[in-house]
Amino acid sequence: MGVWAAESIAAKEDFFIDAAIAVNGTPIPVHDEYGIPSKTAWATHDGLTSETLNKFYRRVFGGAGLHKKMERVLPEASDVEELKSQLFKIYNDAPEGGRIKWNMAVISEEDKIFPPVNLKHYWEGRCQVNTIKAPHYPFHLIERWEDIVHEW
Repeated sequence: MGVWAAESIAAKEDFFIDAAIAVNGTPIPVHDEYGIPSKTAWATHDGLTSETLNKFYRRVFGGAGLHKKMERVLPEASDVEELKSQLFKIYNDAPEGGRIKWNMAVISEEDKIFPPVNLKHYWEGRCQVNTIKAPHYPFHLIERWEDIVHEW
């Protein structure tokens, strides 16, 4: 929810942003055309348990291999109720966006969290769009920003 978080902070703070790149998200995180479809988002919230959280992480990382490597930096499964509370707030309090002038959006073709087609619907015509072959979390595949922000 990094794009949403950036917009939320920008709505509360007054600071200068020289350039902004959205990676696999939109300022409207729950939206049937521009974000995670509402039914999917609320099903994730309502069904969140330590078991489904691990399934969600596997989808984020594109499989069990990277999920296993990332486990040490992920929230503890005992924090599920806190995560549900955070999701509820995000789902209900998401700003409409527009505070940040986004220069580019990077969309992972294999994203299992935000449907790539929804990301394209939101970003096309708003800024430059680059697609990459990666899961929702693409940073393990990227050595340099230039690898995903080519032609910018």
